[in-house]
Amino acid sequence: EIWRVWKEVVGQTYAENSRPSKIRKKQLTVTVSDSIWLQELTFYKETILKKINGKLQEVFPRLFEGGSARLELTNPAEPLETGVEFMVHPPGKKLTRMSLLSGGEKALSAISFIFSIFLLKPTSFCLMDEIDAPLDDANVTRFNNLMKVIGEKSQIIMITHNKNSMEFADMLFGITMEQKGLSKVVSVNLNSEKSTSELTAA
Repeated sequence: EIWRVWKEVVGQTYAENSRPSKIRKKQLTVTVSDSIWLQELTFYKETILKKINGKLQEVFPRLFEGGSARLELTNPAEPLETGVEFMVHPPGKKLTRMSLLSGGEKALSAISFIFSIFLLKPTSFCLMDEIDAPLDDANVTRFNNLMKVIGEKSQIIMITHNKNSMEFADMLFGITMEQKGLSKVVSVNLNSEKSTSELTAA
């Protein structure tokens, strides 16, 4: 979000005949010349990339049991126009682009990237919708071990149909319909091993 706002602000600055400008967007106020804009934007991108790459070196090997991954600018000389390439080096394979990986490897790589960003700036809640669906049992176990690390600082809510993922949860909530037109919400506290149920209208 910050990256997008900065790029928009820089674009507006250039639209005003490349002169020093003062622009306010989402309580972001900047008064600099275009040359300083470019320097600060380049430094900002490089700093963020270094931080994310640093976390990737921790997260990626835990999910793949080895290997490495990093983000690279496709055109570092043009900070306003450059894209970002996710380069992945799975264990036992050569360095390649994420787009050339198998489905499971793509899923794990994407998870490692998301978690690397998340660990840099954790939030109070983390909602995931069947993020473990493409993973096999071995990968699900490594994924859930990493979830425990994230769960130390954030409350994780995950929608899943995977039994292995359910085993790692502290609380389970399930929806069933024993009678037509009525849904039952069943919650299970795996820590205290006590279950409760509540009947509600569908």
